[in-house]
Amino acid sequence: MKTDKRNKMRFKRMDKVQLMNYIIVYLLGALSATTIISLLELYSYFEMRGTLEYFFEDFFRHILLI
Repeated sequence: MKTDKRNKMRFKRMDKVQLMNYIIVYLLGALSATTIISLLELYSYFEMRGTLEYFFEDFFRHILLI
């Protein structure tokens, strides 16, 4: 019974480092999701215009600038 109470108390208080890790992982996940969505939108835009070969050229140009 004592160990159950101790485990509950341990899970209730989350230290600041663990909280910061959760926030960082969440933000990185959101950033990667928005990046993938924007790349898919850009891909469909170039595909719709019929200039798909320029998509890869612009994509690598943006990567090299960053």
